[in-house]
Amino acid sequence: GRVLRVGSAPRRSLNVAAFTVRSRLLPTGAAALLCSARLQTSRRQSPDWKGPAENYPEGTLTCISPPSFPPQSYLNHKLGTMLQGIKLVWRTYQQLLTKHPWKVQILTAGSTCGISDIISQQLIERRGLTDHSIKRTIKMTTVGLIYVGPILCKWYKYLDQLVVGKSKAAVFKKMLLDQFALAPCFLAGFIVVTGVLGGLSREKICLKLEKNYTSALMSNYTIWPAAQLLNFYFIPLKNRLAVVQIVALMWNTYLSWMANRA
Repeated sequence: GRVLRVGSAPRRSLNVAAFTVRSRLLPTGAAALLCSARLQTSRRQSPDWKGPAENYPEGTLTCISPPSFPPQSYLNHKLGTMLQGIKLVWRTYQQLLTKHPWKVQILTAGSTCGISDIISQQLIERRGLTDHSIKRTIKMTTVGLIYVGPILCKWYKYLDQLVVGKSKAAVFKKMLLDQFALAPCFLAGFIVVTGVLGGLSREKICLKLEKNYTSALMSNYTIWPAAQLLNFYFIPLKNRLAVVQIVALMWNTYLSWMANRA
């Protein structure tokens, strides 16, 4: 920051309200208080501290101005650029989804499962980078690619053919079928598939089902019924799996932790 040297003056001149140069260097009251506080602190920490301002020779008092912040127009420009980037990514995703719906939806599910496992290991289990299991992340990504993505893609398409329309009654029927026909079987299959890919024996997989299945299913019912009601009502079929994956990022983080705990 800039350094301002101020000549000797009566003690009242050190008061922020009477600091004569603050209007030029310190545009806000908060910045003026910061400048004054830094002035007093630097003086007291100095080995040459002599007490009141009157005891200092002229030209020895210093005040370090606070760092300048970017103007609002600069921040608005950066925010606009960021939003434009997000729109470009979403537009590109939509174009790819239109051309290759099956592949893109499966890749989306696989990527979400992999990212969820990274979040689980780093934020929940706090393994750190040195203890991070890359093998486990690859395994969870594979589960998304070969199990989560294909099943949900087919299921949402079948559900739209089975229950036609977007009325409130139709949406409610879709949610009931999704949560009480698919979810129990899907969750059990998820635990089995992760166990098989993890090299567990049949006995250990059965123990995991016995230990984790009921609590995971109850947790499912606290999140997904409301999420699926909104998904079925507002989101077109081709975007349904992608939107679900936003909620699934949190849900898959829980599933990754649950499926891989001892």
